[in-house]
Amino acid sequence: MPPHPGAGDAVDWDRAAEQWGGALPADYREFIDHYGAGSVNNLFHLALPLAGAAEPLGPLTFARLVEDAYYLLEPAQDGEPAANLGGRIPWALDICGCQAFWENSDPDPERWTVLVLDRHGVWTPYPCGMADFVLGSLQRRLEPALMALPLDDHPPVFRTWREIDRHRRAGTDPWAGGCPSTCS
Repeated sequence: MPPHPGAGDAVDWDRAAEQWGGALPADYREFIDHYGAGSVNNLFHLALPLAGAAEPLGPLTFARLVEDAYYLLEPAQDGEPAANLGGRIPWALDICGCQAFWENSDPDPERWTVLVLDRHGVWTPYPCGMADFVLGSLQRRLEPALMALPLDDHPPVFRTWREIDRHRRAGTDPWAGGCPSTCS
């Protein structure tokens, strides 16, 4: 799944570390530097840690994922979330509403593992980091397979948020070619 020309997002990683309480994992930073925020087959959407684009259809951001995650958690009597995110940091969303987070209780971001918050508000841990999670999902090696990444006979295609926006502005389908779009 090679990045297309012009892929990658320039992120102020020091500012991101300040905003999110410390450095983010190297595999994530490297992915964003080379691929950028965007989508795999319009099923799995990777976010940026900082807002910045003034585009109408700008990139998905961690802050937006935090807002969305609270909708997945059952509200208490007073309308506040019954559970909180515990400082966990979201980094991706799938088409079915599941979100990938880092379990960031370890001070070393290279030891952070992945937690998935499903659309029913249930947390599922995965004993791996971001890159191994994405690769394991693409190769169907992770159980349970909660995120919508198994692609059946569709090869993985990555599009940055800019490429998707460019297609939409031109009136073309960025996913022409039959990418799947179903939830299990």
